[in-house]
Amino acid sequence: MSLEKLIIQTSILFVSISSVIGLTLGGLIHDYRSAYVNLGKMLYYSFPFIIASLWAFLAIVAEVQSAKTKVLIKKLAWAFYVTGFIFIMWLAVLASRTELLPEGWIFMMGPTDIIILQLISAGIIFLGFFIARNPKKTLTTLFAIGLVAGLLLMTSGTVQTSSVLKTDMVSLEQRYSNFTVSVQLAQAQQVLVTLQSTDNEATFAYSFMSEEEYTKANASGNLFLAHSLAQNSFKNQDTFLTTIQTTGKYILFIQDDWFLGHNVTYSIKVYDTNTNFSFLGFWFVTLGATGLCSYVSAKDEDNGLDAKEAMPK
Repeated sequence: MSLEKLIIQTSILFVSISSVIGLTLGGLIHDYRSAYVNLGKMLYYSFPFIIASLWAFLAIVAEVQSAKTKVLIKKLAWAFYVTGFIFIMWLAVLASRTELLPEGWIFMMGPTDIIILQLISAGIIFLGFFIARNPKKTLTTLFAIGLVAGLLLMTSGTVQTSSVLKTDMVSLEQRYSNFTVSVQLAQAQQVLVTLQSTDNEATFAYSFMSEEEYTKANASGNLFLAHSLAQNSFKNQDTFLTTIQTTGKYILFIQDDWFLGHNVTYSIKVYDTNTNFSFLGFWFVTLGATGLCSYVSAKDEDNGLDAKEAMPK
């Protein structure tokens, strides 16, 4: 089996596994929309394997192309293939080092930003095949040390902490009476809010939104038509999780839905995720992989030249 066929087969395997995981995450809660969204998220992390298999396929069918073109295509396939493993490692770190996986995935990065980062990583590895044509052993050793150091930073550099920001009980004295809780939150924080009626019979409605949206909605007279991060009604207990996109003040609005007043307890728990060292480790791993790939490529080319020279003329 050629190495290009190996890339295609294993890439299909990794993409298939990612797809199954993404669909299962939504299927566990019988939510087809969540299944679709999680499938997309997992496929973004599998993107390097998809591109690697494409270049590997082109390398197989490019028999009529020149030797230089075929080598170029093969190195592109390997650059994306190695990048795929780096991002699988990063995904594993985020999943294992966090109680709640950040919805923004990496530094609140969007899908396009993730793809750009993958292209940069693959580009660095690809250029490494040509920059260090004949790396010395000392330099190769440094690259290996950098790779190991990067792995350690990636696996231990993600830290998630949690704290209860506010917890209390509010008294809703009559029907449609309401209460607001104001909290200051920062971008990328995850907020877990738990609400419960003390008598488990009377119901309440709630809405969680930015202070700006609250001001607009309050002026219009209908808070439940405002753009909210989370809202629900006719509940005697509920929990919701949301991710903060913009730093600022946020309002938790609670309103009585029953004809008698009652008490509602609430708890606002905040999760902070710091991935700075993990991000630094990512670049160490990328550079380390670049140097080692360059070394292996140079050795392979040297062996190919030696084999040609040894052939009888």
